[in-house]
Amino acid sequence: GVVRVLTMDPAMEDRIAAGFELTERGLNIRMSPAAIKQTCVQISNALKKHEQQLEHSILLVSPRIRPALRRITVDRLPDLRILCHNEITRDTNTEAVGMVTD
Repeated sequence: GVVRVLTMDPAMEDRIAAGFELTERGLNIRMSPAAIKQTCVQISNALKKHEQQLEHSILLVSPRIRPALRRITVDRLPDLRILCHNEITRDTNTEAVGMVTD
């Protein structure tokens, strides 16, 4: 009855949000390759740290960064499931077992 997830530090979400923009052509990622790599490493480290508590690799983030985060993690973390708060139904219980931080 409980879905265990990782969450993301709001300051880290803000940094990711500042690193992309939506244009008429679609999503434009402005983060440097080093910043993208560091973000993926931080997520990977949090997943490893909490792997015993997680049934699936699920990261729960705000809707504003979900598309960009998926784009920058898809190659390095293909098994990562990224959900945003509005994709969780009211009858689904979530438990945050850890947080991805800078």
